[in-house]
Amino acid sequence: MVPRPALVSGHADPRFADVVAAYERIVADRPGWSGAVAAYVDGAPAVDLWAGPDYHQDSLQFLFCTTRFVAGVCVALLVERGLLDLDAPVARYWPQFAAAGKTDVAVRQLLSHQAGLISVDGGCTLDEILSHEPAARRLAAQRPYWHPGSGFGYHLGTFGTLVEELCRRVTGEPLGEFYEREVRAPYGIEAYLGLPEALQKRVVALEPPARIDPELLAMWIEFQAQDLPQAATQFPCDLPVDDQFSIARDRRVWRAGPVGLGGIGSARGLARLGAAATTGVDGRAPLLSPATVAAVSATQAAGLDKMRPLTAKFAIVFEGPVNHMPMAGPGSFGHDGLGGSLAYANPQRGVAFGFVSNHPTGFADPLTVELTDVLLACL
Repeated sequence: MVPRPALVSGHADPRFADVVAAYERIVADRPGWSGAVAAYVDGAPAVDLWAGPDYHQDSLQFLFCTTRFVAGVCVALLVERGLLDLDAPVARYWPQFAAAGKTDVAVRQLLSHQAGLISVDGGCTLDEILSHEPAARRLAAQRPYWHPGSGFGYHLGTFGTLVEELCRRVTGEPLGEFYEREVRAPYGIEAYLGLPEALQKRVVALEPPARIDPELLAMWIEFQAQDLPQAATQFPCDLPVDDQFSIARDRRVWRAGPVGLGGIGSARGLARLGAAATTGVDGRAPLLSPATVAAVSATQAAGLDKMRPLTAKFAIVFEGPVNHMPMAGPGSFGHDGLGGSLAYANPQRGVAFGFVSNHPTGFADPLTVELTDVLLACL
């Protein structure tokens, strides 16, 4: 094992000593910063490092939208088992969804941000989202804000409810229960959809400033207002639009673990999940076949996002690599989150990667690009 530098704790396979050195250099340039990075290569732990005054070996972090990496693996497992047909209309599984002109919306459109269900008229409360059924019922009745399939835009606050309800219709149980039984518990993965109370003390709080930059917020609202009614540009719950980070402090969200943005986990857990899905771990076969990986990682929508002034690429639940988030290049699929976290897998390279921090950056922390470059150079 590589000796641990003074600023960094953890371990790495000797082949990845350069990753340890790069991480130590980054941490030295960020006084007071705390975070963790982990990677599996060909199904084996390669890197497991953490640093900073707030992080320990067992630290957990609120994942925001990186939770969708967890949800994506669950959806892929349903596809793998033949329980979910990506080309079927959503209404085959969820008949009420056919209301308001959505009869022909395909599962693959719904799961790649093309359905136009970015909000519900009048918005809905956080309680409705956490209770799930009220939000799902309102989304089923909602008329899309654009013709499904004619464009795409990031479904920030609604995507989790849509994925959850679709999976409930297929399995007959909450997605968190399916994930716990079929994936998390059997593979010992430190990424939770609904955090057990006994583990709450391990969650590291986000450091201030934990508010969206006012200039950035104004730019986003102005961008969205070009093509969409004001009601569609608001985060669909009773939170100030400039304080979405308050979700990370809400114990109700921790307990419920909504699949759109409420997961809690570690870098180690995210990397292990990606490896379990694509390469297998502990000598076990991967959860997903190459055919399923190809199906869920294929690009469904790409270009300028209707909801964000940036270029995006969406597969089935997962994001694909783009300039500001290249992951491990072509063949990668994953998801980032508002707090700066990132999880991805690239089965062609045999890599699965996880990163978390308690210093929010808005998107995946840019240091993930440097660490990935060094990691790949070691292969």
